[in-house]
Amino acid sequence: MTGNKNVWRAPLAGLASVAMLATMGVAAGTANAASASSGDATITFKTDGGVMFSKASADAENKESDTFTVKADKDGSLADEFAAAEAVLPTLKSGAYTGWYEAAGKSEAVLSSTKDDTSRTVYLHYSDNAADIYNVTINTNKLVSGGESSFQVLASDGISTSQVPSQDVQDGKVVKNWKNGNNDFYTNVTDVNSGLEGAANQGTHNIVLTAQAEDAWVVTFSGKNAIKNADSKWDYALYDSENNELAAKGAEYKVDVKKGAAFEGTVVAITGDEGSPKQASKFYTKQANKLEDLAGSEFDPSSITKNVTVYPGDAVQQYEVTFNYNDQRDDKSVVSKVAAGETVAEPAGVAYNYGKNAEGETLTYATNSHGQKVHYEFAGWYTDASLKDDSKYDFSSKVEKAITLYAKWSVTEIGIDFDPNYGVAKTETKWFADGDVFQAPEFSRDGFVIDTWTPAGYETWVNAVLTIKGDELQGRRGNAKNDTLKASVFQAQWVVDPNAKPEDLKATLENLEKKVTIEKDGKYIKGEDQDDFTAESFDQYVTDYQKYLKDKGNPSTNNDYAKLIDKLETLQAKLVQTAPVKVYRLYNQWNGDHLYTTSSTEYKALAAIGWTTEGVQFNVTDDASFGTAVYRLYNPFNGEHLLTADKDEAKTLVKGGWQSDASGDSLTAYFYAPQGATTGVTRLFNPYVTVGTHLYTTDADEIAKNVKLGWIQEDVLFNVVK
Repeated sequence: MTGNKNVWRAPLAGLASVAMLATMGVAAGTANAASASSGDATITFKTDGGVMFSKASADAENKESDTFTVKADKDGSLADEFAAAEAVLPTLKSGAYTGWYEAAGKSEAVLSSTKDDTSRTVYLHYSDNAADIYNVTINTNKLVSGGESSFQVLASDGISTSQVPSQDVQDGKVVKNWKNGNNDFYTNVTDVNSGLEGAANQGTHNIVLTAQAEDAWVVTFSGKNAIKNADSKWDYALYDSENNELAAKGAEYKVDVKKGAAFEGTVVAITGDEGSPKQASKFYTKQANKLEDLAGSEFDPSSITKNVTVYPGDAVQQYEVTFNYNDQRDDKSVVSKVAAGETVAEPAGVAYNYGKNAEGETLTYATNSHGQKVHYEFAGWYTDASLKDDSKYDFSSKVEKAITLYAKWSVTEIGIDFDPNYGVAKTETKWFADGDVFQAPEFSRDGFVIDTWTPAGYETWVNAVLTIKGDELQGRRGNAKNDTLKASVFQAQWVVDPNAKPEDLKATLENLEKKVTIEKDGKYIKGEDQDDFTAESFDQYVTDYQKYLKDKGNPSTNNDYAKLIDKLETLQAKLVQTAPVKVYRLYNQWNGDHLYTTSSTEYKALAAIGWTTEGVQFNVTDDASFGTAVYRLYNPFNGEHLLTADKDEAKTLVKGGWQSDASGDSLTAYFYAPQGATTGVTRLFNPYVTVGTHLYTTDADEIAKNVKLGWIQEDVLFNVVK
């Protein structure tokens, strides 16, 4: 629940009968009602990196940051928090900051009047080009309130629903439509988004919208019981869908409704005491001394043809339905309150929450008793905590008592790490599902071959057909019985290629020595005087390289060269690359696709034809010497783009008809993830659409928000600089 702790959230949408409000609201989406936060709330402000805050928090030192955090003062609005963030933003030379939004791209505006009782992240929208900005003035003629009366918007954002005044002032009139300065009429304020330029006063970027009135019928919701002689303790308090009180117990709430139109709002009537609240299941257009005398007077909200007063009645008991997610989320249980005899809505988009690590980073897998990585998928809700098969819950059944439902999860795949154990080569996780054949990924290294993998026993697992039992990986090797794989990491052990000659290994070593330029004009370069690596890691490498040369000696055998190659690869693996290449993100509002580009030209060109710009997401490198190759592919059949650091995945997609977005060879990298970067890019998958199915983000809040909406959180694909 939110707001008043004694009130059940029961929204009613569209033309659903108010008389059936209590019961229909349950099925419509109350499954995620939860208590408002009573602890500290932190407001996080983010920019796209194009402008920066002068500090990361009010108490921090002056150091530029794309993130600013402030502890909410919980005074009922975000006004003070907004002011604190805006005070540490630079003044734009042109253009304007247009406000704070729910996401970096096109999304709802977050107003300063928004409650500050829970933690949230908001994103700055702005432009330094005045041509991108419209000035909006809304004159309500005192017909409605709320929203904003004067504000600026980006052309790519348009007017948000949250900015539109929409709260009826209960004066017997309603808004018929909205007129702009050109005498054009719009049914809804947001209709102007289809053409902001045309909606603006001619020759300007000023949009002025004035509400036009028409007479209305008044629906009066009474808090008095429909039974006249009922004790006053059975009067009702009235609430909206967000559990905000509309009228105290026994009082009235009035709504203006367009003549002949339907009442489309939400009014929830609650009676009884705190320990046993009951909800009206019907509203009546009259009062009577006996229930049977109310027959035929049920309120029909589908067409209001006169002024009418309606009275709540037929209160029914509410029961709590607790959903225990059985995963690693902070609040494992979510409570819905359901009217007796009604059904509870099954939560949508249920996905396993793997929690966070000690550093607060979002995890993308669980770990079993062997230390192996595990992925889960949802397998249903059960009434028994032991998840017995016969206790699976039937959501068509009516709720007649308080119940707890437990989420069941099944393991879909188990990940084993394979460490190539040399230089800059990265450990790869290979995921195995039922029926897969056990095999290590392929690694190559000039002058060397893999002799074996440790721990011992790897060879006995090669080509074993695998099955998942519980959260363990088992395999049948030949005719042997199933055995359990207990190793979580296999490490490659290399030996010199028996076919290699000393001169081959010598050439490999010489190429390694030339891979990093450390001298200029006979002097060692200082870290601050080069741009390829961080100054600290470069200076350390120069120091280590000098010692390497001192200890090098005069190699002559394969073994001599192998030791030196191994040593130098280890030193170079400590270098931290810089990330001079910006990666921009755009959103295609027509098909839901996100595009990531390193080209400012492409970014501007797509913005010009209607794509929504979402700014710089992260930074990478175009230096292939140490970075991890990342491929951008395009599906010509549906227009979707995809990023992957998995060359095998890229090969498979190309075979299936996808095209590489890099020039030249179909598997040319689009950019490189810098060696030593520490910010992970997580890929999310939307199983409910066929285009725009993937999203890539470094933002934990964006991950959490989309997972709640049903997106599936996949793995961290590569690391970048934020």
